[in-house]
Amino acid sequence: MDDAQALGVTLGRVGTPGGVQREVLDMDGLPAKPVVTVAKPTARPEDVGIPQSRPMGRARKAMAFVANLVLAALLVAVLGTVGRVYLREGRVDLSALSLESLRSLLIPTPKPLVAVDVTNGLYETRDGRALYYVRGEAVNHSSTASRIRVRAALYDGRQRVASSEALVGGLPTPEELYNVSTPESASALRQRIDAAAVSVAPGAKAPFVVLFHEHPADLGGFRLELTLEPELSKTAEAGRRTE
Repeated sequence: MDDAQALGVTLGRVGTPGGVQREVLDMDGLPAKPVVTVAKPTARPEDVGIPQSRPMGRARKAMAFVANLVLAALLVAVLGTVGRVYLREGRVDLSALSLESLRSLLIPTPKPLVAVDVTNGLYETRDGRALYYVRGEAVNHSSTASRIRVRAALYDGRQRVASSEALVGGLPTPEELYNVSTPESASALRQRIDAAAVSVAPGAKAPFVVLFHEHPADLGGFRLELTLEPELSKTAEAGRRTE
């Protein structure tokens, strides 16, 4: 370096045989460590365009809960309708989408008398004719003991096609069912069942069987409805039948 300076050579750039020039930097004036200064922002996120999330209020939570409840009820109604259409072999029952059905899903009405463990089927008699039966248990959720009457009806849409009834507590034997061959024998058996009815205490339950001697040949396309009510006196029952 001393010899070069003595010859008057300036080392600002160093040449290469290919004509490419490279800068020679003086590093004496640079600090030993880089100096970086970051100023802490003083503005709020909202002031610089960044939205700030806020917790949901009680009113919004209540509205969201009601909306979810309504959507769930509509979904249950749609699924129930699809199931009924499948069971009825493609026949649509629009009553499942009525306002009463949707309201009962959202706000169920407490019932004092309820049927549980309900099953139904056909029982072949000695003359080859099948009895249609509906059996289950009646639960008394009311505050008073009473004898309970179960009314069963088959519906095609909104049209009732067959109905029968029985009091809770009496059950037929297999031999009695097998010997039913005429409407008269079916009526006599029902009277025997009603004679064995019992009074159901509050919170208790008792079995029931409702028999249909006359019924449609193909039961797959009909809807079964059960109605439970306290047994009326003979005068009130006669008045109800005349209505």
